[in-house]
Amino acid sequence: MTSVIIDRRYCGPPNSGNGGYVCGRLARYVSGGAEITLHSPPPLDKALDVVGMDDGRWELRDGGKVVATGRAANVALASLEKASFEEAWEAARQPPVDEHPLPTCFVCGPARAKGDGLRIFAGPLARKSSNASTVLAATWTPASTLVSEDGLVAPEFLWSVLDCPTGYASSYDPDRRSFDRTPILLGRMSARVEHRPRPEERCVITAWATGHDGRKRMAEAALHNEAGTLFATARATWIVVDREMQLGCATSSQSGRADPVPTTCGRRSRARDLFASFVDTLRCSRRAQAEHTLWQYRSLIGTYDRSAGFNQLLSVRGCDDGGH
Repeated sequence: MTSVIIDRRYCGPPNSGNGGYVCGRLARYVSGGAEITLHSPPPLDKALDVVGMDDGRWELRDGGKVVATGRAANVALASLEKASFEEAWEAARQPPVDEHPLPTCFVCGPARAKGDGLRIFAGPLARKSSNASTVLAATWTPASTLVSEDGLVAPEFLWSVLDCPTGYASSYDPDRRSFDRTPILLGRMSARVEHRPRPEERCVITAWATGHDGRKRMAEAALHNEAGTLFATARATWIVVDREMQLGCATSSQSGRADPVPTTCGRRSRARDLFASFVDTLRCSRRAQAEHTLWQYRSLIGTYDRSAGFNQLLSVRGCDDGGH
């Protein structure tokens, strides 16, 4: 039986795998376009079994729990949005995110160092599109550490870079030019990799919302190189969750209901995320934003432990109460 391990480097929430990366790992077993559904938070640093089913599906399992399922799928999009590298760079230069929900995310976390995280910061293009209300864009120059055995960027990283931008696209309000802060997690992602870039090849990511349906938010994305060659396309469905679950302090049972956990866990994870954001903004000399984040941090730690110091909070690695 084949197994995979999601290294802690590839987290999304603090204690579970980035959805796009995990989908990409399972999609390696599916020929052509693939649809991956996430059923439970993908655990980190743990061997997960990859099991082929008689009906052609693949399952990623944590013991007896199904983490994700994959199957072949048609990922043809009705339209594709493009942007020049310069347009995408300008859009990503100052994305309108006052407070990042998961600053240590492998794909979009601003607290991740260059070369460690992908640091994909998607922001709205200045120009309008005839097919979408707003198109978000970001640039990406893959590092040499992301290559597969054939010398090209490994496919799971293409799934990764198309993941978070669809989440932001599905939450963007063009009228207010800001993002809805409702917590969401990736539920399903379909993607098709046409070609793969070489390391250090400049790329452009575009993403746009396609609709809402209750707790579901849908968006699509595309990855091109600077010359306009299409590398990959994706379709994603995001699910509205509560903040505790987004942070990994509540897990989904098979009934779809959240298991209760102590609220202190969510606050400590939140405190850690705020402190990481503060450090990042301070390094980038964004003084006003850093001061605002530090104020939020201080307000939060006072709500559950007024005697807690920085050393105590920084030593918190996660939640042992079923977090993801």
